[in-house]
Amino acid sequence: MMRIGVAKRGVRAKYGTGVDRYATRLSASLIEEGAQVERLTDGESRSWVRRAASAVGSSNAQASKTPTGWVADDVFRAAQTCFTVTGRFLDVTLEDPPTLFHWAHPVPMRISNCRNVYTIHDLLPVTHQELTGIPSRRFERIIAEIGRSADAIVTVSETVADHVRNALPGCTAPITCAYTPIDPIKTAAALPMHLQPQGYFLAIGRVETRKNIVRLIEAHRKSGVERPLLIVGPDGHWASRAERRLVEMAADGARVIRINWVSDDVADALIKNAFAILQPSLAEGFGLPVVEAMANGVPALSTLRPPGPEIAGDAAMLVDPLDTAGLANAISQLESDAELRAALIHKGHIRAAEFSAKHFASKLLSVYQRAIRE
Repeated sequence: MMRIGVAKRGVRAKYGTGVDRYATRLSASLIEEGAQVERLTDGESRSWVRRAASAVGSSNAQASKTPTGWVADDVFRAAQTCFTVTGRFLDVTLEDPPTLFHWAHPVPMRISNCRNVYTIHDLLPVTHQELTGIPSRRFERIIAEIGRSADAIVTVSETVADHVRNALPGCTAPITCAYTPIDPIKTAAALPMHLQPQGYFLAIGRVETRKNIVRLIEAHRKSGVERPLLIVGPDGHWASRAERRLVEMAADGARVIRINWVSDDVADALIKNAFAILQPSLAEGFGLPVVEAMANGVPALSTLRPPGPEIAGDAAMLVDPLDTAGLANAISQLESDAELRAALIHKGHIRAAEFSAKHFASKLLSVYQRAIRE
């Protein structure tokens, strides 16, 4: 049995980003295929300042074995501090190491006594610096070090894979697109706020400039549709205070409804019962809500910007995210054209099958086997 290590810092009880959901599904998909998944967890010691200082001095840390994996106090904060001060990754030694360790997103850490695989979800701090609050120079340095030291790199789309290859021309590690695993939602909570099934359009994820929320609200208003626009997710990076203020003012509880964090089961219920999912993003690495919609028989609207067409194919409406009038027309069509909705639902089920957990795990296991051999 292949033993795979993964990182798990804390327990998130509320719906997070696509990266959060990816990490959870990564473990679940591997377990379903018979792999033994063991977790590196953060002990969160109160002496984290001393431990971080020690990590900066040596760039090393030790993790002790537990019944479910390993624990190392404050290892994640120590790694960030170490990289900030020294520019080096924190080398973590695991007692009884696994076959391979898979980092679900780029972190300035490596396991010193086994193979390391990293998933890169996007290069937006490099390709779209204006749309993210992540410091671009720091991010570039982390990606560059991953390019030098990783045994394999996984991406969530071919678009991101191409970006990584361009950013890391000297990288010798194989770069493989495995997409993100999606399965139909089997159980979900009750809908909140007296919402009714099929009674709302849904935009879910971080509420920020990158998600094109201001244009989406304006397009929804211009479309003349009866169903309200439900916006679910925490505030992310806004290009300006004025833009954020526009969204706050628009959320009147009638035509535009705003909910911040919700639990995963409530998020699943909101997705499964939406009339349509709207994600006309300015930039994405994958576009998780669109595929979640397709897997659950919900029509979706996505962006013409990459990787929108790559992920959705012909199973979603694709719009120019800067064309507010075109977006309004698409929203109106989704509400009024029953044949269009039926076609999108049918195509969506077929398309979503390409992102199954089984397909995902199969690709990962091939990546792992190659990394181990080499």
